[in-house]
Amino acid sequence: MMSRRLFTLSVILLPILAAVLKFDLVGRITIDTFLHFFLVPQHPNPFSIHPKSGPVTLFPLSWDADENREILERDLKDAVYVITGSSSGIGLATAKRIEQALGPKQKNRLIHAVRNVTKLKGLLHDDEIKELPTIIPLDLSSLKSVHFFATSLLPNVLRSFQVNDSPPLKVVLINNAAQAFVPELLLTEDGYESQFQSNFLGHYLLTRILIQSGLLKRVVHVSSCLHATGVVPGYHIVNESGPGTHFSSLMTYSDTKLMNSLFSNYLSKNNIKSVAVHPGVVPFSGLARHRPNLEFACSLLPKFLNRFYRIIYIAPDEAANNLLYATFNVNTDDSNQIEINSYVSDMRRVPQARKALDTKAQKYLYEIAEMYVDKWLDHGANM
Repeated sequence: MMSRRLFTLSVILLPILAAVLKFDLVGRITIDTFLHFFLVPQHPNPFSIHPKSGPVTLFPLSWDADENREILERDLKDAVYVITGSSSGIGLATAKRIEQALGPKQKNRLIHAVRNVTKLKGLLHDDEIKELPTIIPLDLSSLKSVHFFATSLLPNVLRSFQVNDSPPLKVVLINNAAQAFVPELLLTEDGYESQFQSNFLGHYLLTRILIQSGLLKRVVHVSSCLHATGVVPGYHIVNESGPGTHFSSLMTYSDTKLMNSLFSNYLSKNNIKSVAVHPGVVPFSGLARHRPNLEFACSLLPKFLNRFYRIIYIAPDEAANNLLYATFNVNTDDSNQIEINSYVSDMRRVPQARKALDTKAQKYLYEIAEMYVDKWLDHGANM
């Protein structure tokens, strides 16, 4: 038992140690970082025991639509669910579960926002789905595409769904799409580092436009436990240029996940229903596509070892439960009160790393992002 625990502990610590030795991680690894990893439930880390939240769940996560039927029925009076990056991994698994929860009569309320429409249609045809759901093209690496999606394509679809005398439809937005571990610096057509724009800035603009147009009901940001190792360039590392040009093959992903959490917390303090979620450590989510050796190694794990490797990793289908919980069980009660600084992991509300709660960092990031997307916003509208 002790040797197995030491092995598990080493698997968790060694990547952190390797990163510390290989990269300039000033401001990344702090005491709070370790406290977050080991005292906050990070499913399925068996060493995470938080005094308020209790031990991490060692059994498979399970969000049950029937148990949440009342929430779903109340939500569906005016809700449409939009999920980005739903053509693979956690996004696809979550979209399928939402469609199942909505049922055949309401499944059109789920909208896939993806870059590769053909790929998603092919996947859904392979699953022998008789009637394809609504799929709208969205390329988060292009602010022009984001603007067109949010101001034209999506509103047109919502109008087509609208039934006479029914409440105006609003969007429950799940900002899921992400890139990770890109091996070299790639700039988008807008001139920003690709992970920064796809993971944060594109979602930022999408969320802001939906807020300005009054279409946003609430928003879920897919963050990560790695937000605890992230920094905001120009704020935490003062000699760095601002966000958008800084690049580290392994650490930029962590930076963008911190930005997701900072943005979520900033919104919640400004009367927007917002929650960040850590889905779990998922090696099969498609994030490793830029690291084919890692993806290949993960694919070699035979299915009969599921119970062993899930001590560290979980599959997309299980990770989807965390997104479902964040979507339907946070900010959805009748009181209409907004939960501040909400963060979900292990299908429960848990604390975030302190750096995600830094109000000065939130304000800094908001002002920088506003400057980057200024030309795409309606300056006659409010927040």
